[in-house]
Amino acid sequence: MPKIIEKLAYEYNELSDKAKQKANHWYYENVDFFWGDEHISEIKEFLSVFNVELTHYEYDTCTFSYRTDIDNCKWQGMDKKNVLSRLNRYQISYCAGEGLKETFLKEYSKHGSIKLAIIESLDESFKDLVKDFEYHFSDESIVEFYSNFSANEFIFDEHGRII
Repeated sequence: MPKIIEKLAYEYNELSDKAKQKANHWYYENVDFFWGDEHISEIKEFLSVFNVELTHYEYDTCTFSYRTDIDNCKWQGMDKKNVLSRLNRYQISYCAGEGLKETFLKEYSKHGSIKLAIIESLDESFKDLVKDFEYHFSDESIVEFYSNFSANEFIFDEHGRII
């Protein structure tokens, strides 16, 4: 026969520091940083405008690296009008695209180099990605995550385990 067991339940902000560490560990292990995939997809889409491919990338909460095939690309016949026309056809689907486009236009207008403008755009976009990733795993983000969902989704026992 089933039994009813009563247990105290806590919201995140009611946990002890030790219990919060346990809850944070669960967060680190289980909450995806799906914005990263969207950000990388947007970078690839942006690069396709210029027939450039992102061949490798890595990032974490402190740094990033990437490689492209930009040195193999030829932009013959791509005058300023052609570059701007290609860029106007680029459909932004994620907020990273706006930054890529804005940085490209700013840098391209400075020196007229497609290659340098692409590199500057990528550098800025990856810096933004690292900042987002760092924030995603910050104490502030974790508190925000649990606070937004604690009313109906995340309640804990006194040890910080989700119940």
